[in-house]
Amino acid sequence: MLAAPDPTLAGRRVPQVPRRQGGAQIRYDDPHGFTFGVQARVSSWQWEDDLNSLRLDGYWTLDASAGHALTEGVSLFVAGENLRDVEYDVGRTPVRTIGPPRTLRGGLRVRLGGRARP
Repeated sequence: MLAAPDPTLAGRRVPQVPRRQGGAQIRYDDPHGFTFGVQARVSSWQWEDDLNSLRLDGYWTLDASAGHALTEGVSLFVAGENLRDVEYDVGRTPVRTIGPPRTLRGGLRVRLGGRARP
């Protein structure tokens, strides 16, 4: 049995779907095993709820990574996400929820059965 359509929702935007969103990435791999990449992600404002009463503002973030192959199967890397440390909303029902803060990580990447990507 299907529920009857709700006429109060006619003409409203779909919740949590921004009109515009996108990303761009630039990556460089050199012949000596070094890599560097940077990416930007952008999202316009959107509605949190189906009645279009709770607005989530737009935002943009910046991420970067770098690495170096030590051997054919092992590489070191460092990476950072949300490097601008932007506080942006990802939810408002029932309480405000924000996206992750600036995050930094690094490590050793081991690739079994193939060449490591820095």
